[in-house]
Amino acid sequence: MAMLEKSLGDSTMVLLRRVASGAIVPKGLAALTLHTLGEEGTLRNPEIRRNLIGNLTPAEGQHLCGVLGLPDYAPSATLPDVDFDNDVQNFRSLAQFFNVSADAPLPQVESSRNAAPLHQLRTHQADAYRKLRRRISDPSASALIHMPYAAGKLRTVATAVLDLYRSEADGRTVLWLGAGEAVCEDAFDELSEVWGQLGSRNVTIYRHYGAHPLPDLNLIDNGIIVADVTRLPPTAIGLRDMGRRTRVVVVSDAELLRHSQFRETIDELSREGEFSLVGISASSAEVIRLRSAYSPLSAKFAGSCISIESPDPIALLREAGDVGAVSIELASIADRSAEQIDVSGADLSDELRLRLSRDVDRNEKLLDIVHREAHATSGPIAMFATSSEHARLFAGLLGYKGIRAVAVTNEMSPEQRGIELHKFSSRNDKVVCLHGFFLSAAYAPNIATAVVALPSTSSATIHQIVGRLAGHRPPTASKLKFVFIADPIPDYIALVNGLETWGDLGI
Repeated sequence: MAMLEKSLGDSTMVLLRRVASGAIVPKGLAALTLHTLGEEGTLRNPEIRRNLIGNLTPAEGQHLCGVLGLPDYAPSATLPDVDFDNDVQNFRSLAQFFNVSADAPLPQVESSRNAAPLHQLRTHQADAYRKLRRRISDPSASALIHMPYAAGKLRTVATAVLDLYRSEADGRTVLWLGAGEAVCEDAFDELSEVWGQLGSRNVTIYRHYGAHPLPDLNLIDNGIIVADVTRLPPTAIGLRDMGRRTRVVVVSDAELLRHSQFRETIDELSREGEFSLVGISASSAEVIRLRSAYSPLSAKFAGSCISIESPDPIALLREAGDVGAVSIELASIADRSAEQIDVSGADLSDELRLRLSRDVDRNEKLLDIVHREAHATSGPIAMFATSSEHARLFAGLLGYKGIRAVAVTNEMSPEQRGIELHKFSSRNDKVVCLHGFFLSAAYAPNIATAVVALPSTSSATIHQIVGRLAGHRPPTASKLKFVFIADPIPDYIALVNGLETWGDLGI
């Protein structure tokens, strides 16, 4: 009993005498010792262990000698000299004899952990994010993100803007402006995903583009609005009041500022409110100048242009594996005498696109181009059609030409589009005819050629067609070929010609 009292310690015995003196008996002290030291700890106590071994019967002593692999004819002489403290195998055999679990591994708690984000910003993105985030902390400051396609501008801006927005009190809004349903839907999906990672509260993100009904701007006093600029003229009801509640306005295509009506919309928003204006551009400086966008961009963003700090950003992105190699071709299908088409608005109207999609001569030459490209490569082809109807028409016409083709358009839900694109890849069909959304390399990593029959004067549209498909292609993928149909629209032709060049704005 004195041995058990010693193993428990003076403080425990004093406490035991005060609260449970009746337990101070050999059996009670033994039970408390097991609770305190644990089974393995009790066996490791030299005095207790010697006492246990000394009280074994001769038969038990012989059995223990056998477990230890020692002679068993004189256990009382053999066992006291066995080293259980330093010999790991001896102690394990002893524990096995007494049916005690020994050397159970302690739970491993790492001393450090690599906390990886779901979507890690690349080095140039992280640098741009920090600069943008610092800048827009001042409500009166503006900034232009000027980087090539596939540089991750959308994720960079969404991260900085929503990082700021989550610290804002309720009653503030973010307004994200783009031209066309595909550009707006891309922004909507990105904002939803980033807010899911960074958000501090539930926030409503409003769609104000495509077939979605126009929300009452007077009723939106909290949330994020993604709007098509063509549906938000300077005369829109509630626009001025919206400006008072807006913290940041993002323009997916900063070159829209060359249009006077769009500048008037921004001016109307800022008439009674103060907000940060963030522009995004993927066009080379030469293209921006050619399209008469340099002066308005310089006026809004002088001294606040954020770009990739490299003499050749496109090469930097390719070396990092962020974007695959591409080739750009312009395929002429119009007669030299064809009249040029001037587009005065933010982009081609639906009526003009419908007229182009139903042009018999254009479609005949386009079909020849797609047929030729399909036979020129063993890989699949993506065709960006002029309209949803156009995509379905060409899927049918290509079938008559002996080419397996499917149509996937924005008339399908995103989930259905994903299913159809998966079927396209798994069936090894030859041509996918698309409209109304941007095809990502994640859905079609092995596209060999893209035929683009979707003329657009929106820099965002043209660069996102290329960037989404060329970004993060498999390292083994061959050079991606883009064949742009050269519809006689000077602004559009200028954008395509500038895809393989880059120049800093220097503002």
